[in-house]
Amino acid sequence: MSVKQYLCGPCLEEKGEIEGVVYCKECEEPLCAQCKQDHLRIKVSKHHKLCDRADVPSQEIQELLKSLIACPNHEKEGVVYLCKDHDVTCCNKCAMADHRKCEEVKVLADILHDITIDCAGLKTVLHEFQQQGEILLEHERKHEELVSEIESKALSSLQTIKQKLLEMYAQLENEVLSAIADKKIVIGELIKTNHEKLSQFLNDVKQQLTYIEHVEQFGTNEHVVLLQRRLEKDSRQLTKDAEHCISNNKQLQFFLKQLTHMFDYHRDSNFTCRKDALKKNQMDAYPRAACKLTQDFLVQTIVFYGRRGATRTDFFKGEQQQQNLFA
Repeated sequence: MSVKQYLCGPCLEEKGEIEGVVYCKECEEPLCAQCKQDHLRIKVSKHHKLCDRADVPSQEIQELLKSLIACPNHEKEGVVYLCKDHDVTCCNKCAMADHRKCEEVKVLADILHDITIDCAGLKTVLHEFQQQGEILLEHERKHEELVSEIESKALSSLQTIKQKLLEMYAQLENEVLSAIADKKIVIGELIKTNHEKLSQFLNDVKQQLTYIEHVEQFGTNEHVVLLQRRLEKDSRQLTKDAEHCISNNKQLQFFLKQLTHMFDYHRDSNFTCRKDALKKNQMDAYPRAACKLTQDFLVQTIVFYGRRGATRTDFFKGEQQQQNLFA
């Protein structure tokens, strides 16, 4: 309570600022020593309940007390009657305007002695509500901790998966590139050899074509016949050279096909074998932990939310997802 709220109410209205020593619950204001004496002497206020300043209720409680005694329809009027027909409290204005024809309109002060003033039952119920609320709040706190724990475990497991996959990729990359490097040397040498032989073959063919044109242009028929005989002999060697180039080309195609199949093998079967090994060995500690984590999560979810509609179907769906994790 502020300093001004400790000042005597009646004196404050007379522009005097005197500290209050008691508090009148009915008037809802502090009183100084003189006003206290006057309060106890005047007939209208001598039965008012006075309390020490230390026992003055908080501002919130004071507002609550005012709202309880105030008429619901007329804020400046206090309740005086209780209409049992409508089960409402009302002031003089309400009683005259709205409850004149009601059969049971009682003066509130007259019926207090007929009402049992005991809040023990309400206190018991409210205490039970408080305990239930605290239990539910604790459950929600545990749920929050569980979500954080699951997230932490999932992140750790994902890091493990990432590391394993990186190791698998590095191993596969090394195997594939090493195999390609070995074949690349053989294929490179074969390509070089074929290139040289094909170049020589083409040069020989072009040279012989040039001989034919020049002999036909500048020589006699005898020259042409003799050149023809020589070239027929040379053509046998050209045929062998051509067949040899074709053979080398087929060999080169075989090596390239072999290299392609080797890459496909590493891409398909290698990964398949690793995945099978992953499922069989459960990637060391990860899948065991991941599957256990998934199962624990489903079981805990059903335990905590089983009363909210979780069914065995939900559990089996989760179990199926777990089985498909490494499928």
